[in-house]
Amino acid sequence: MVHIPQHYSDKIPEVDISNTKGNASDETKRFCWGMFKYFVNAPHWFSSRIGHSIQLVEVNVWNLDGKDEDRPASAETVFEVEVTEDMCNLFGILHGACAAYLIDHCSVSSLVALGYNTGKDGTGLSQSMNIIWNEAAPLGTKLRIVNSSMIIRGRVRTCRTELWNGNRLCVTGVHSLVNAPDKMQKPGCNVEESKRPVAGPSQGSSYSPLPRETIFAAKL
Repeated sequence: MVHIPQHYSDKIPEVDISNTKGNASDETKRFCWGMFKYFVNAPHWFSSRIGHSIQLVEVNVWNLDGKDEDRPASAETVFEVEVTEDMCNLFGILHGACAAYLIDHCSVSSLVALGYNTGKDGTGLSQSMNIIWNEAAPLGTKLRIVNSSMIIRGRVRTCRTELWNGNRLCVTGVHSLVNAPDKMQKPGCNVEESKRPVAGPSQGSSYSPLPRETIFAAKL
């Protein structure tokens, strides 16, 4: 059962999947890659340049028909990225915060792939992220980012990410999210400037929102 959440249906950019391997359908690959590009977004948003340097290289899905009763339906996505100077700390190795950024964006793609094929919205708001830094990834390293879905149940989503330098595991992360239905979302980004909602200052405050300030509300 293919599923594209209504609130994303008109926002997903066109993408090239000609170099993306894996057993998933072209539609699944295109949806995953398009959703990734949508969330990375335009240059003025946080670390967009790094996000757009990441490449999707593989998408796999398993047991969608439920024939294997001992294994749940699952999905895996694989990305590659080269560690560049703006991703490093002063020691010339991948910054811990950048590793978190990579996990944040890449991990959800496994849930997106699974949700697309099971009739569910795999996206959500980050609830927690548990990260283990195992080994440094020096400047120039070509990282392989392997993401696996763990669970989509109700509004809870959990996925796992591993950052590999060849056969050396550099970082491991488990990312937990809570799905926010479209009627609970009020995004201030990805809309025309003239249509972007603007919040006024509270009483007695001199606060004035910036033109590009993001407003995002969700009832959890």
